[in-house]
Amino acid sequence: MTRNSSSDGVGLPDFFSHSVFVPADARQQVADQLSAVISEAAAYTARFGGGAVDLVIAGSIARGEPAVRWNGSRYALASDIDFVAIADDPFDRQSFERGIVERAGAVDPTIVTTCFTVRRARLPQVRSYFGADLVLGLDHRPVRSARLVCDWPPLRRREALEVVVHQLANYLLVQEPAGSTGQSERSGAEHKIRKLLLEALQAVTQRPGQRVKRYRELTGAPALKTLGSTLSAERIRHLVRGRDLSTKLMMSSGEAEQTVGALLARFLCPGAGEQAPAVLPTALTRLSDGRSDVLTIFQFALISWFQLAKAQPYEQEYAVILLRLWRQLDSAGLEHARHDQALLASLDAQELAQGAAEALRLMERAMCSLRLDYYRLLGPRNFGEESSHAYQELDLADGGPRAR
Repeated sequence: MTRNSSSDGVGLPDFFSHSVFVPADARQQVADQLSAVISEAAAYTARFGGGAVDLVIAGSIARGEPAVRWNGSRYALASDIDFVAIADDPFDRQSFERGIVERAGAVDPTIVTTCFTVRRARLPQVRSYFGADLVLGLDHRPVRSARLVCDWPPLRRREALEVVVHQLANYLLVQEPAGSTGQSERSGAEHKIRKLLLEALQAVTQRPGQRVKRYRELTGAPALKTLGSTLSAERIRHLVRGRDLSTKLMMSSGEAEQTVGALLARFLCPGAGEQAPAVLPTALTRLSDGRSDVLTIFQFALISWFQLAKAQPYEQEYAVILLRLWRQLDSAGLEHARHDQALLASLDAQELAQGAAEALRLMERAMCSLRLDYYRLLGPRNFGEESSHAYQELDLADGGPRAR
């Protein structure tokens, strides 16, 4: 194990403690690369915060499974570095977050760096897998001001659905800017569909009480037994290896999309077995019955949109579900998608199901707008700032919602 240290002498974890396929020389080369960026971020945090700000590393690095890539002469980090500052009010978070990203980029412009801030008083309320990664990173903070205690947030099927929906939205609705540079191979469709496949596999194989999801666990016997005939053990190992090393996806996009569609059905219809794809439209209708909140509607609408646009069949059923969900949506919770909701009111389900170009264009634009409203509400919730009583836990055992 390679021992790493930040600039203030705090020991950092073995960055690759849970990687499966990353070779030893890659681990050392990327550890050096990571340590340089983290040391600069730690020094900046100490100066900016005057000893009152904690800096945490979250994401895949906190889980001990960052991805790497071969750049032609050596290995380099392929994952993002996700920093989280924990600070008291008042705190100029925008200046701090911008400063972290700028200084990390000055050290190594090939690495994508993100930075967010959690208010110290709200730390016990952080949730979902963002909260879980934060808990993992607390013991190895590059900068620490005081003892921090944060319990593991509940990780249930709703939280697993959030992760899948995030990748689903990234695949369907986020286009790489024209002329973008850097790690474009990890921003393209092939990388996105692999991430979506892996997160869908994680969701289907999630165990009750499981606190941390790591990709290596997908290659183990329990996960393979749960997945049955959905994907072979060899295919799953190829997916994990390809993600770890940023290599080519060993299946066509069409096959990958069909597999994602089947996995979504397995996740939302856990007792249906091989019949899950056939009963998914009924399950989506039952799960969303009576719901109007933005978070739930976006999740189920995006799944329906994916099945309609990519996975098929049952196009007519998904078109009807999509338009019904938009009608159910409470317009009072919308900022970005209110105009789109009005435009969709006159859209015909048959035109959508048959792939009419204008109908598809309107729906895609509406889903992009609704995505903005979704993250506007989900972000503060996961950061411990807000809680929506309308956002219920999913009880997928009987295909219906259960109040929290």
